[in-house]
Parts: sequence; structure tokens; C-alpha cells
Amino acid sequence: MEGKLLATRLFRMMNFELFMQKNYFVMGVGVVTMAGVVGYFAYDNHKVKVEQEKIKQAYRRKLNEGIWSDPGSGAQQDELG
Repeated sequence: MEGKLLATRLFRMMNFELFMQKNYFVMGVGVVTMAGVVGYFAYDNHKVKVEQEKIKQAYRRKLNEGIWSDPGSGAQQDELG
């Protein structure tokens, strides 16, 4: 009988959330916090993607202007063939 009581006490100590009452305030705070964190990650990811796309567009624009803007110059003519 002593082993069963020890196991029951140990089980209750290790799994106390099964024997506690629900605390809706704490659950609400947790849900709002997790939603805020996920929302921030999504916003930050979007911001980085937009920034990377702007950098790619600027690079492409400079690349196109540098090669095709003045094909008669010496250095650029050598690159073109």
C-alpha cells in the first residue's frame, strides 16, 4: 500500500496541471503573447523579404544601366565582345 501512495503522490507532483483548476486569465495572456510573437515573426519576415527584393531590383537596374547604357565605351565594349 505504501508503494501505491508514493506513486500516486509522485504522479500528482509530476503532473500537477491535471489536478489544478483552469485559470482562464493565464491562458488568455499566454494566447495573446504567443499570437503577438507569431505576428511579429511574420511581420519581420515580410519586411526582410521586401528589403531583399528592393536590393535585387536595385542591383538589376544598376547592372542593366552599366552594361547597356553606353555600349560605345572601351571597357564595356570589351565585355560585350
